[in-house]
Amino acid sequence: MSEGGGTLRCLGIGCLLVLIGAGAGGYMLYQKTKQGLQAIAAAAIESSMEQQLKTLRFPKEEREVILEPIKTFAQEIRDGKVAIDQGLQVVQAMKGISLDTTIDLLGFEHKYVRPSELSDAEKQAARVAITRFVKGILDESIDADRARPIVLTFREKMVVEEEGEEAVAEENAEAPVGDDGAAAEGQIKFNTGIYKSALDIAVIRQNIEDLKKVADKAKIEDKMFEIDVAGEIQKAIDKGMKRPGGSADQ
Repeated sequence: MSEGGGTLRCLGIGCLLVLIGAGAGGYMLYQKTKQGLQAIAAAAIESSMEQQLKTLRFPKEEREVILEPIKTFAQEIRDGKVAIDQGLQVVQAMKGISLDTTIDLLGFEHKYVRPSELSDAEKQAARVAITRFVKGILDESIDADRARPIVLTFREKMVVEEEGEEAVAEENAEAPVGDDGAAAEGQIKFNTGIYKSALDIAVIRQNIEDLKKVADKAKIEDKMFEIDVAGEIQKAIDKGMKRPGGSADQ
């Protein structure tokens, strides 16, 4: 082969190696970017729920149980076993009225009822009314359309109106949150608003009475129920992933 032909062949091989190297580099960059996005998505799903539970003052032991299916699912995202778009579908499934109501109302009891000046008997009655209502939502003995106005009323009373609260929100967004959900300013910015640090005792009593009336009308047994929040979260995950066992109304 002529010297020129050898040079051209070497140049061709060199170009091929450059292209392969560029392709490999691009693939590695893609993989790193993909892994980075997976890590961000997983962390967002974990931290969002953990922040809400802390803000609503769920006890640490209870939070750990509730977060277990979330952490397992988040790890599946990090490991690439679950695509990011599937993760978003799960987040949407978790925003249904059943799970939202469960966490908000149980959080209402932790954050507002327990530290209030209600008597021990009133606090026990509140726990009964809340768990009866939540059970009715979960087993559909309370119609979602009937429950929605009650739940929205709770939200309105628990959350500071965001209009005019931007400065408070920005300041509290950076405030450290302890295991009891407390922060320096008594209010924490969260996806759904800024939770009030306390509620007037008359408001608490009225909210509990409203729940009791709905539960009574639905003929739900007058006793305290154990609510499996982690199980409901798992149902929402299964629904978002279209796995067997996913609840139809999350």
